Amino acid sequence: MRLTLALKSLHYRRKSVVLTLFAITISLFLLFAVEHTRHAAKASFTRTISGTDLIVGPRTGPINLLLYSVFKIGVPANAISMTSFDVLAANKHVKWAVPIALGDSHHGFPVVGTTADLFTYFQYGQKQPLIFRAGQPFTFDTDAVIGAEVAAHHNYAIGDTLHLHHGVGHVSFHEHDNISFTVAGILAPTGTPIDQTVHVTLAGLTLAHDKDKRIASSPQSNNISAIYIGLQSKIGTLLMQRAVNQYQAEPLMSIIPGVVLNELWQLVGFVETLLLGIAWLIVLSTCIGLATMLLASMRERTQELAVLRSVGAPPSVIFWLIQAEALVITLVATLLSLTLLFVSLQVTNTWVAEAFGIFIDGNIFTIHTLWIALGAISATFLTACVPAISAYKQALHMTLN
Repeated sequence: MRLTLALKSLHYRRKSVVLTLFAITISLFLLFAVEHTRHAAKASFTRTISGTDLIVGPRTGPINLLLYSVFKIGVPANAISMTSFDVLAANKHVKWAVPIALGDSHHGFPVVGTTADLFTYFQYGQKQPLIFRAGQPFTFDTDAVIGAEVAAHHNYAIGDTLHLHHGVGHVSFHEHDNISFTVAGILAPTGTPIDQTVHVTLAGLTLAHDKDKRIASSPQSNNISAIYIGLQSKIGTLLMQRAVNQYQAEPLMSIIPGVVLNELWQLVGFVETLLLGIAWLIVLSTCIGLATMLLASMRERTQELAVLRSVGAPPSVIFWLIQAEALVITLVATLLSLTLLFVSLQVTNTWVAEAFGIFIDGNIFTIHTLWIALGAISATFLTACVPAISAYKQALHMTLN
């Protein structure tokens, strides 16, 4: 009965109710979108590298080593000799080792000099291997394997040629046009920096610098920037770290990618907390607007409440009638906002993945969604207590004139 009365009352005041419903829907959509994207961004961030036990580089800060070796942000101040790579790769605890050399770019996309072992051992996400959408790994020194975003941006296909540019900036005034690289493979999208990377052989990178007489001898010719290492067992991690730290030939350091990823996320995590807080404030302000709308309607509903009292409705019924109206509006707004979010994700998922490297799961019905919905309903109940209590007190001494 109370629900029927609430629905009829809302229908009678449908113009103001529709505007309030629209405001709550938009605020809840914003809250659901921020929370869902927050978890998706964190998942994409932590899935950048997987299955790599250690990353070895010249001595620097752990976060700096992670940024340039995994996210291709910045360049190392020093380099590692190939002799040191051979020594570390031969360690009894090492199962596999992949060198990478940085310092060049291709129209703003980073270039990584490496070996074909990268496509065998490098993993991301839940230990997902790299998959070729077309082509194959390196066969010749002048072969190149490009990420999905590089291929899409330049419309590259297997057999196309490209040149490298000196430096890592988006604008380069020096092109290694003395040697061309042929696209031998195109990787499937991963949602990681791999999509934005051009991979060439170490020999090809050395050849590009050695043949270019316009620049001085480059560190890339004989050195590498970092080493991805997979170990025989997890127990060997600490032993290998100690071996790297005690290495005498040159100053090196090693990091555990997962540990440093968590440290880096903690540094930037305040942004997600700030966005979530702002979204909750918007929802709260909208709930206050809902309570204000109900409170303002009390004068118009004096006769309605008096009729209810005259037919024997106790003040508690009046209280729960107001609460039912507020909760019905919030429940409908929740369903509408989730529907809007689901449709938005289906439409923009591909674009977000290509533009920002974030794969957002289309499944919005998670435990986080449930808690947000319960939180919104609780906030509605609390703010609606103001008009409900006002109606309750008014009904205590109300008569039908």
